[in-house]
Amino acid sequence: MTLTYSHSSIASVSSQAVVADSHKTQASALHNHNKGQSVQSLEALVSELAVAVHAAVEKIRRVNASTHMLALNARIEASRAGSYGAAFGVVANEMQDLSNSTAEVAESLAVTTNDKITDLLTLIGSNIRGTRLSDLALTNIDLID
Repeated sequence: MTLTYSHSSIASVSSQAVVADSHKTQASALHNHNKGQSVQSLEALVSELAVAVHAAVEKIRRVNASTHMLALNARIEASRAGSYGAAFGVVANEMQDLSNSTAEVAESLAVTTNDKITDLLTLIGSNIRGTRLSDLALTNIDLID
């Protein structure tokens, strides 16, 4: 059994292979472009999170500063009232302690979240971008082949 191929059928198969390879390369390039957008979207979300956390911590600090001032004023008024203000002085001292604890928690929250967000941005920048660059290099190799 002898197989015969015409020149046109070989050219047709060859052109179909070139078109298929071109579609594969275009799909790969689109995939890499979408990865790039995903990285940028992730970075934007992390940055928005950082801004939101910073704003929340600042609001906690402002409320705490007001609480601290109220506690100080309450202690002053309690001392002016003498023995009649002794119970109020105890409440003022507790408010002061609560204010100090809130300040410590807010500071700890600010430092911890800032460190974690920095770590996350570093991870995004190095690992994900490194993978993206590898994918782009492979796409370029496919284009050359």
